[in-house]
Amino acid sequence: MTGAECVEGMASGLYQELFAAVVSLVNRSFSSHHLSMASIMVVDAPGFQNPRHQGRERAATFEELCHNYTQERLQLLFYRRTFVSTLQRLQEEGLPVQFDLPEPSPGPTVAVVDQNPSQVRLPPGGGAVDAKGLFWVLDEEVRVEGSSDSTVLERLCAAFEKKGAGTEGTSALRPCEQPLQCEIAHQRGQDPVRYDLTGWLHRAKPNLSALDAAQVLQHSKRAELRSLFQARAKLAPVCRALAGLEGTSQQALQRNCVLRRAFASSFAAAKRRAPCSQVKLQMDALSSVIRRSQLHFIHCLVPSLTVESKGGKGAPTPPQPDGDKPGAGGPLPVDIPALRVQLSGSYILEALRLHRTGYADHLGLTHFRRRFQVLDPLLAKKLMPAAEGIDERKAVEQLLQTLDLEKKAVAVGHSQVFLKAGVVSRLEKQREKLVSHSIVLFQAACKGFLSRQEFKKLKIRRLASQCIWKNVAVFLAVKDWPWWRLLGALRPLLSATAGEEQLRTKEEELTTLRQKLEKLETSRNELRQNTDQLESKVPTSLLCEVPVQAVVC
Repeated sequence: MTGAECVEGMASGLYQELFAAVVSLVNRSFSSHHLSMASIMVVDAPGFQNPRHQGRERAATFEELCHNYTQERLQLLFYRRTFVSTLQRLQEEGLPVQFDLPEPSPGPTVAVVDQNPSQVRLPPGGGAVDAKGLFWVLDEEVRVEGSSDSTVLERLCAAFEKKGAGTEGTSALRPCEQPLQCEIAHQRGQDPVRYDLTGWLHRAKPNLSALDAAQVLQHSKRAELRSLFQARAKLAPVCRALAGLEGTSQQALQRNCVLRRAFASSFAAAKRRAPCSQVKLQMDALSSVIRRSQLHFIHCLVPSLTVESKGGKGAPTPPQPDGDKPGAGGPLPVDIPALRVQLSGSYILEALRLHRTGYADHLGLTHFRRRFQVLDPLLAKKLMPAAEGIDERKAVEQLLQTLDLEKKAVAVGHSQVFLKAGVVSRLEKQREKLVSHSIVLFQAACKGFLSRQEFKKLKIRRLASQCIWKNVAVFLAVKDWPWWRLLGALRPLLSATAGEEQLRTKEEELTTLRQKLEKLETSRNELRQNTDQLESKVPTSLLCEVPVQAVVC
């Protein structure tokens, strides 16, 4: 490596360590020392990056490809969670829905970037059978001497470009007329982005100088720097590309376990410190974490495409209507075609259609019955004695008949109840209205009990304060009397004399008890001797002839 490459690697490593330290400090400020049962994780993606939106004529760079790849992976997760999982769940429960999966899916676009031939098989006419994504091609070509960026582009086009009139659909990858440039169809092909592969093979080479940055910071002469970066020294080398793994809470430990497992699944690629593989592994780890949570997707739409400010410097500013200056408070212009592209590319319209035609909410049979059986008191009383062995499906059907819901608004599957949008909220309002009266009475009883306990404490405190006040008043009245002063001076002597009198009394009582004990012992011994003498005088034959009688008391 040249000197410039070493400096670049060191700068990159320092930036990575600094970013990880900032993330750790932010997580530490948000974390709590108490045991938490749930946590909220916010994933804020930068969104799609297209230089054409800023009015630039250049092609997109490798960094913008990483941003777009991240957005496509999240879009693929939204597609699978919203459409594939929902339709599969309905099919398993035996509830048909007139809805087809929207095409095309983000899968082909994601495959262009990170497809592994052992995971995906392309259909005939759709590319090579063992097609590899861009990241894998770069990882392979960087180890081949004499390879170039054009070789990477040729392999990608041979694997993913659809050729011939018989191929269906649009291709996710299309070569451009400009040299070393290709176009990837992002957002379902609605917003294709042109990329320039010049220098990408060089960027894919692992820079070993970046590894020295962590050692330099951990062995710094300044104690604050060592303490700040020492925590990352305990991490495994395969996980150094991730930040925020130093948490100690239960949720943090579970999340870290998932992240380490995702990196360990491709240990060879992580060990080589390949930049392209690191990007893919980071997204795999992030997807594994958020798949295990309750997902809520928030789609942000840009009202209009931004343009580059004059002079090519500064941040992009949106065009102002009627020549207004930026920040004048006027409404931003709305680009209807751009909004349509974003709505179509993000599957929002299809998700709304499925939300309307399908079932927005689903609950387990047991959970639904236990939660809403309060709306049917007769059914609740009937099921109360039989806590076990309840036919949940039959009980739910009886409950639905009582609730008098529309037939199209609810459907009962094999193990779940599916409801249209708004039905659950309406049932919740009815339940709250019915339960609120009992809850109010219960709260009133609790408040009354607590108030009475507090009132008793106040009465005791008031009585104690009155006693103290009376004693203080009496003391203030007699403290200047001569006989009180005399009593105050003699009281210590009286207390000592009283102690001696008590000790003398106790000693006398002890002496009396000892004398009584001695007398009892003497009388006991005399009685024992008399008994022995009488037994010796009585003949043995008489004892044998005397009948024995048992007396039961």
